[in-house]
This record gives sequence, structure tokens and C-alpha cells, in this order.
Amino acid sequence: MTKRISFRQSGGFAGLIRGCDLDFDELPAAAAAALTTLLERRPSAEPASRGAPHPDAFQFSLRVQDETGEREVPLSSDEQTPAIDPLLRYLQSRSKPCKP
Repeated sequence: MTKRISFRQSGGFAGLIRGCDLDFDELPAAAAAALTTLLERRPSAEPASRGAPHPDAFQFSLRVQDETGEREVPLSSDEQTPAIDPLLRYLQSRSKPCKP
């Protein structure tokens, strides 16, 4: 079974929802490495601890489906680090407007 990725971005000033669905094999090497690292560090759907909320921050949802099942990893723009930048930049470049 091919690993599938579903990405959704919401929030920001306008509150728009954008996203894309693709196969893991479509990711460039840097984005694939960032996703692998992220999944190893955040094996569950529990959000990372955060400071004070930012109303206009972007919220990201990564849903990964493979032979072991499906996992969702929620992120916010407050958690964006250089390690996951290649992944988020690529997914954002592939994203199109989505319905809520």
C-alpha cells in the first residue's frame, strides 16, 4: 500500500481552508525526510504544548495513511520550525482552496 498524505491549512487573517492529497512518493527528498522526522517525533495526534494562542495563526493538519493505519498530526504556525519548513512549503505550494 502506498503511503497517502492529506494536508489541510486553516486560519490566518481570512480563515480560508486550503489543502492537498498526494502520495508520499510525490514528495521531494527534503519534504519526505521532514515528514518522516515529524512522524517519529509526534507519533500520536496529541498537539504539542503551546504558549498563548494566536487568533490569526495558521493551523495545519497532516493525515498520513499507510499499511499500519491512519494517523493525524495537528500543528500550528507557532510550532513551525526549520526542520519541517521544507514539508510545509511543498504542501502549501500544492494546496488549493477546500470546502470546510
